[in-house]
Amino acid sequence: VAWLPHGRSLLMIARAPLDAQAQVWMAPADGRPPHRVTTGDGEYRIVSLTADGRTLVSVESTLTSTMSALSMTDRAETRLGRNRREGANGLTFLPDRRLVYLAPVGMRFALWTTTLDGATRSVLVDARQEESFSFPSASDDGTVVFVARTGTELEVRRLAPGGSRASAVTTGVHSDGVAISPDGRVIVFGAVVDG
Repeated sequence: VAWLPHGRSLLMIARAPLDAQAQVWMAPADGRPPHRVTTGDGEYRIVSLTADGRTLVSVESTLTSTMSALSMTDRAETRLGRNRREGANGLTFLPDRRLVYLAPVGMRFALWTTTLDGATRSVLVDARQEESFSFPSASDDGTVVFVARTGTELEVRRLAPGGSRASAVTTGVHSDGVAISPDGRVIVFGAVVDG
């Protein structure tokens, strides 16, 4: 956080409800709505301002991930990802050995599936413009649950085996993850509670 020299606004690192990454925002001290200052693809972490307030220095970090499959028998490795952020927000196996993972589509993450050789890839569930997905988990029958960010809400969604439309199970979850039991009867997740 840094005050502008005139004392009427401050700069801060914040994430709007629809933002995938934290940005630098300016908040007027008089209560007017804040507005975003930066527009980078990465996560901004530090705000530093020159004494005259004319130059802002910030650190933007960018996540790079590689999604690979490694055979536990012969140690052969196959690279599955095609861009630097695939799998970074979660991945899980389906019973038929396909991989369910998250990959970016613009500024949001969609749920994809691929074979272990990476040859057959398809969107399982596409996030709407105002949504982003994370932390998929699959049961033995192929039911997939995941966290969906919708505006200011986080909810757990369930996708039936072979389905293309997910339904909300609960809202008010914490973004630390979700898991479905092997038999599909129990979903475990972090929740935001008062106190």
